[in-house]
Amino acid sequence: MSETIRDWSQIDHYYSKLLESIYKQPEDSGHTDWTEDALDRVFTLYKDRVNSILDVGCGTGFVQDLVSCRYEGITLGKHDYQDAKKNERNVKRGDIHYLPQGNGSVDMVLARHVLEHSPMPLIALMEWWRVSQKYLFLIAPAPEYWDVYGRNHFSVLYKDQLYWLLQLSGWEILVEQDFKTSDISFKKHYANNTKRITEGKPMIDVPGVPKVVEYRFFCEKTIPRVE
Repeated sequence: MSETIRDWSQIDHYYSKLLESIYKQPEDSGHTDWTEDALDRVFTLYKDRVNSILDVGCGTGFVQDLVSCRYEGITLGKHDYQDAKKNERNVKRGDIHYLPQGNGSVDMVLARHVLEHSPMPLIALMEWWRVSQKYLFLIAPAPEYWDVYGRNHFSVLYKDQLYWLLQLSGWEILVEQDFKTSDISFKKHYANNTKRITEGKPMIDVPGVPKVVEYRFFCEKTIPRVE
């Protein structure tokens, strides 16, 4: 019987280097409004079944102010954590891939604009499956609007890729919604946004043709294909 030996030292080294690219994410009205929009249009359908939320990659934990159920946030950023504590929010420092919570310890994992920051998104989704008892609410940027690169952005995935990773990690999509440039809460903050610059590359929006800005998937825990 052969034995596979895994030496994680180099992986730890690579991952540690990637962690150096974490940046401070202060609260802003745009992200807050988009999050409220997502909660009002998607989460509200299931909120009566959710008594506890774990907000992975929560930043400053501003979502705590938007929900009424038990809330806990996890952030790796030092400055975001400090800001969260100043605002007396229930936020801890931690890694989205190595959560301290027990198996099935929360009703729902909220992952808003965090999976794209993971160099190993399938592992992250599997870890969220482990700690969730019921649901995952995944909100991810659409690369057709934001493109696929950026600082600390390692996994800006197209919808088909997200479908596959969700299936592999044991999540069934119950509600799917596209948040577009035509939505009111987007236009409120980007009303005149016809041209954007991303990493020095100009990106032109076609007038009158709405683009998908972010994907929203409300998922239920099922049996994963990969265990």
